[in-house]
Amino acid sequence: MIRRFKRRSANVRPFSLAVVIALIFISAETLSAQANNRSIDGIKQIVAQVDEQVVESESQGEYSSVFHSELVINQLENPWPAVGIYQRTVRFYFTFGDREKDPYPNRLLKIAVTTKRSARHEYEEYVFNPTGQLVFAVVKDRDDAAPDRHYYFAGNRLIGIQNGPQLVIPKTTKSLFNSTSVLNESRKLVNIFRNSLE
Repeated sequence: MIRRFKRRSANVRPFSLAVVIALIFISAETLSAQANNRSIDGIKQIVAQVDEQVVESESQGEYSSVFHSELVINQLENPWPAVGIYQRTVRFYFTFGDREKDPYPNRLLKIAVTTKRSARHEYEEYVFNPTGQLVFAVVKDRDDAAPDRHYYFAGNRLIGIQNGPQLVIPKTTKSLFNSTSVLNESRKLVNIFRNSLE
């Protein structure tokens, strides 16, 4: 009897250790997901504030502290070879940064890009935090029934993707590849904005 009990307890220890390790991993994943959700909630607040500033700026006109520049490619919508109708409009919304160090409005708030092609219309939006880092991007294909793709970033790292109502933590190679192209596009547009101020 005693020997049998000892054998059972020896078998229980590795099982107990495996259960404890699994619980630690589950707890770590849960804490990470909660931290990401808090970050995403903060990003949504930034996006709402920026959208509110943009709407106010359009109603206040010349009295607004939010400025707006626009770049239109192919303004007359002349047909392009092998593309047909093509026009791309990029709108930059910006305001003052630290007025004591730099009295000029050069802090980027948001970039909105509308692209018209013969067959489709696309919309992209990039929102930046007060330190100038990309925190949110949305990509919409207005002629497609697929839901819009929302990307959430923290420190130039993708922390969440939302397709329709579902928010997922990115783990697949495809989602990471898509986020890299979003980051690259935002950097390219930021460089155009910076060059336009010179």
